[in-house]
Amino acid sequence: MTLSDEEQRPSLPGASSAGLERPNARELARLEALLNRREVATRLDIVRHFAATSQGARALRRRLSEERNPVVLSEICDALADLRARDSVPELERLAQTHPLQQVRGSALSALAALRGWESVPYLRRRLQSERSPAVRAVLCGLLFVTGSDEGLPLIRQALASRDGNVKRLVANTLLRHSPRRRRSLVIQALEEGLAEETREEVVADLERAISELAQGRPRPAADPGPC
Repeated sequence: MTLSDEEQRPSLPGASSAGLERPNARELARLEALLNRREVATRLDIVRHFAATSQGARALRRRLSEERNPVVLSEICDALADLRARDSVPELERLAQTHPLQQVRGSALSALAALRGWESVPYLRRRLQSERSPAVRAVLCGLLFVTGSDEGLPLIRQALASRDGNVKRLVANTLLRHSPRRRRSLVIQALEEGLAEETREEVVADLERAISELAQGRPRPAADPGPC
């Protein structure tokens, strides 16, 4: 007899009147150990719990070099950005440059841009010159804009004119996730141009969500656009 996913999942600290409870030292050590569990769902739960409770950055940084599942790796990149773990930059750069999967490279680049802001622009430019994947290049176009690079807007327009629906979705979701405030009307205009003759349902949905949320000034985490 095998346990169901729910039965295999460990218990996590519950909610308090102030939100999710921050684990004490012993509980933190227990949670860190669970990052080694075989079940992907368990590891994802722990990563998300650390991000929600603003703890565990050191454990997540170590896990970057050990984790093999791309979904968990991408979640760790997002969590390290949320935790403002700038000491994870070297390891994130390694992933962005060498990981074989586009999804992971894109997530690492997104985390680097969130952590370093304008300082990441030279690095992002270099990656754009050497990156071969259209999907990762789409992410880089969005990131160059949100970090303040002048060439960002023309790159966004070019990517949104692509026939590749995944490229358009990645640009839209990158812009939505990072929510650029500068030149927002031009960003929305570029997204509307990309939407104009688009008929693919999933692409239309992502573009419309990005336009709506950016127009309202209340961005929310973007939906998973699928594998890069």
